[in-house]
Amino acid sequence: FSIAVFFFFFFILLAISIFVKKLIINPVVAIDKEMLEISNGNFSADFRLKADKTEIGNLVTSITQLKSFLKDIISDIGLCYSEVANGNFDIKPNAEYVGEFLALETSLNKTIVDLSNTISQIDNSSDLVSSGAMQVSNNSQTMAQGATEQASSIEELSATIQEISDHVMTSAQNAFSANQKMAMVDVEVKHSYELMQNM
Repeated sequence: FSIAVFFFFFFILLAISIFVKKLIINPVVAIDKEMLEISNGNFSADFRLKADKTEIGNLVTSITQLKSFLKDIISDIGLCYSEVANGNFDIKPNAEYVGEFLALETSLNKTIVDLSNTISQIDNSSDLVSSGAMQVSNNSQTMAQGATEQASSIEELSATIQEISDHVMTSAQNAFSANQKMAMVDVEVKHSYELMQNM
């Protein structure tokens, strides 16, 4: 009888342990694995536990909602930054940000607006620099053209001065020659005067 009672209670305890393992331990292990996947950033794995009306079922529902919420938030942030990286600043977060995540939404919007303004300022500055470079280039060409014209004028002036100098030298030589001839005429006049006096 004692042996029969022992085995009876043994099987009852075994059935209870199997029941507890199936209803509590296995779901807790599955939840622990799911939370580990979420903490590692894996939101794509399917949660094998089904939600029911028990506390474990409520916990499964909460974890599923959390996973879906985090996945939506991360996907939305990734989409926004991807569009910004491609030069599209006309974008806003579409996911539903709640609680502490509202600050993240505000920061994301501010980042997009600030980047848009910065790129716009850079674009305007680039246009101004390009315009200034064009003006400098035009002024340089004008100065180069003016310098060329001045060099040409200087060459013409130098040639004219050289020509005048040549004329002055020729005139000086002619004047010297005329002076010598006048001196000779003077001598001849004096000689003729003496001859006339003698006659």
